[in-house]
Amino acid sequence: SGYITIEGHTDDTKPKKTYSNNWELSMARALTVMDYLERAHHLNEKKLVPIARASSHPLTPNKDEGSRAKNRRVEFILSYDHPL
Repeated sequence: SGYITIEGHTDDTKPKKTYSNNWELSMARALTVMDYLERAHHLNEKKLVPIARASSHPLTPNKDEGSRAKNRRVEFILSYDHPL
């Protein structure tokens, strides 16, 4: 048995009015993907773990729009708790 961690990430710019900060925005991204996986693919919500990372784990420095776009993402971490 295992689980899927869904990490929401942002760039370093302040989000628009809908979210007060990047932590809220990154959690909203993770929860949106989690909801999709539950509804469209019938995954058990107990096996899905949403996490907000905000701008704390950038893939690349936020120096221009192209690099900021790479940092706005959702990542999946698959975990399996049985030895192989």
